[in-house]
Amino acid sequence: MPAKQMKEKRMLIVRFLFVLAMIMLATQTVNLGHLRFFENKAAALHSPERPSPDDVQEAKAEEDREIAKVHYYCGWGLIFTVFGYFIYVKVNRLLGLSFLIAGFCELIGYTGLLMRYPQSSFAGLLNVKLAYSLLSIALLLFIAYLIDALQEMNAADKQG
Repeated sequence: MPAKQMKEKRMLIVRFLFVLAMIMLATQTVNLGHLRFFENKAAALHSPERPSPDDVQEAKAEEDREIAKVHYYCGWGLIFTVFGYFIYVKVNRLLGLSFLIAGFCELIGYTGLLMRYPQSSFAGLLNVKLAYSLLSIALLLFIAYLIDALQEMNAADKQG
């Protein structure tokens, strides 16, 4: 297979993976936003009983542990993503793409919905996940832009 066809197929795969990551991040960000701005208010209005101080303290301690986990794993996701981009540009595209995928998987996985927590008592965790999800979308768009710009520069260099 000619080198040009291989490059085109590789870029098609890269674009597919970026679109897939964007779909996942966008849908979970919308869901997190809905939980943060609409669901919490409805739950607070319809809550007939107040939690005990012990329940509140226990929930806060668990939320703090969960927030620490989100910071830790999303931090590694960001490191893998940035490292992957530089490897993609400077060393080896396949290896760089592997790090990019690993980084975005960490970001997508740890900014996912709060399935096992009542949203009204874990507002801080919800805020952190929503912030990382928005950051992940911005990072994904920025890296996609940089990779497209790199491809255009390489194409212009070969033509000129």
